[in-house]
Amino acid sequence: MTSLPKRWPLKRIFGAPAVVGGVVIFGLLSALLGDGFWDVLSWLALALPILLFAYYALIKA
Repeated sequence: MTSLPKRWPLKRIFGAPAVVGGVVIFGLLSALLGDGFWDVLSWLALALPILLFAYYALIKA
């Protein structure tokens, strides 16, 4: 008889997407409310999903 696979904890499943979502929300708010240095932070924060997509789509493929 085979054993059932262990359940993954929710933190392992949703941890990384929640962090990326939090960074994106920070980027949107800093672009909306800030100026100067905050614009640079927003560009970096909003580039994160694009960079992650490129990494996993191009390099890992």
